[in-house]
Amino acid sequence: MGRKAFAVNDAVRERVRHLAGVGLRQDDIAKIIGCAPKTLRKRCREDLDRGVAEANATVSGYLFAAARRCRLRSKFAADSLVEGDGFELLVPWHKIRGFLHH
Repeated sequence: MGRKAFAVNDAVRERVRHLAGVGLRQDDIAKIIGCAPKTLRKRCREDLDRGVAEANATVSGYLFAAARRCRLRSKFAADSLVEGDGFELLVPWHKIRGFLHH
């Protein structure tokens, strides 16, 4: 008798998108949802890609908003980047993901 087919539903797809978005490896995502890595890539390819894209878009939005706040603040104060903005945490994300080049 063969193995029971892995059922992919909306809850699984949402979880895969979330886990991919926070940067988990596909092998680890497969372990968490209970399937083989090959099955994950075959059945949830769009969700893996979409999760990463959505996370990158979110971080890009925060980075853009922080940059705009700093630009506006620089018109009024000498210290344009106030510690605690989270800006210093967003830049490494973009560097690691290949968005920023120096």
